[in-house]
Amino acid sequence: MIVNEVIRLGQTNSGPADQFVQDFIDMSDEHPFNPRARIVGGAAVELSRFGNRIHLSDITSLEPGKGHAGRAMSLIKKLADKHNVQVELIAKAYRDDRMDTEQLIQWYQRLGFQLMDNPDEIGLDDGIEMRYYP
Repeated sequence: MIVNEVIRLGQTNSGPADQFVQDFIDMSDEHPFNPRARIVGGAAVELSRFGNRIHLSDITSLEPGKGHAGRAMSLIKKLADKHNVQVELIAKAYRDDRMDTEQLIQWYQRLGFQLMDNPDEIGLDDGIEMRYYP
């Protein structure tokens, strides 16, 4: 849960990943039904600090096809660049009616994320680790 992470880290809220999380909370809204997610424009985003990196667990557009997820990712990348923090994720589509895993990987690549796994060796069913470097 992102909110508990910040509260727990409140006394040592000095590292770049902690500052990223605090800025993200300040620039987003509470999700009315999911305490682990935050709303950025029209997208629900779950992320957390993972060591000195940010782990993006989930991003879901509340209105697919309207660009909300892309705008949320722009904010995440902006904060990563500001705080010089890497963002990692596992690209795996769990709703084929929106896009499959291969399309999702391509979307993240267009946003500047790099493959950490070889899709030919891992298999798309397991998801592919990707990372954004500021």
